[in-house]
Amino acid sequence: MVDMFITIFNQGGQVGGYTDAELQTFSTNFTTLRANLIGTRTSLDGAISTLASARDAKRRAELGASGGAVSSSDAQIKIALGSLQSAQSAYQKTIVRSPIQGVVNALYLKTGDYVSPGQPAAIVANNNGLQIKTFINEIDGANLNVGDPVAIEGGASGVITAKADALDPTNGKVAVVVGVNPDSGLTNGATVKVTFSQVSKEAVDERIIVPLSALKITPDATTVFTVSNEGKLEAITVTKGQLLGDNIEITSGLTKETRIVTDARGLKAGQEVIAK
Repeated sequence: MVDMFITIFNQGGQVGGYTDAELQTFSTNFTTLRANLIGTRTSLDGAISTLASARDAKRRAELGASGGAVSSSDAQIKIALGSLQSAQSAYQKTIVRSPIQGVVNALYLKTGDYVSPGQPAAIVANNNGLQIKTFINEIDGANLNVGDPVAIEGGASGVITAKADALDPTNGKVAVVVGVNPDSGLTNGATVKVTFSQVSKEAVDERIIVPLSALKITPDATTVFTVSNEGKLEAITVTKGQLLGDNIEITSGLTKETRIVTDARGLKAGQEVIAK
């Protein structure tokens, strides 16, 4: 399911009413999620293998203490099954899986090569979902925010999709990730110059920002929920703006005084709200 979403996000263009920058951020988040899922699955496989080995050792100990109550053939079968499970787990560790979905841009190995730990094997990239990784000084880091526009040499444009909360200890600067529009014409792996355009403090203060979880998106409209005077959920149609990490800007439909439900999952207009 995660792979399916990543494929949709990487198609570019207007998908479900989202902008290219929003789709790029979705793709980045889902790619990270996919890598975490693969890591979790690998850990589970290792844990299952360890458990199988422990059960096998326990079984052998029981057989040794039973004085031959269980037949030798049955014991040998169980031992063989334990060895098979251990071998299957070891085989799974020999398969190299990419944490992202993309295209193999470079392959450094061929069949029969010996590989050392940490040696690069290949480069897999999503050439339609480019990002620019750069660093800025501490002062600029305090003035720039996720969602600020970025001008890229050659006429391309982008938006800040992530900014580190602390200085990188290796260079004393703040790491920044810039999402690039799919029609930028940039080449994967190229070095470019970028110009950051800070959004004024007044403009930031006037923006209405809500959590992504507060949105209920349907083919007909994007809505958020508020609670009516009668204590029931009431849907408000809104217009989405820039995606700002886990939040999103609302350009119309809400005011700063509107109280909304921050998690719209599974909710429907007209449901009764019970205060706790």
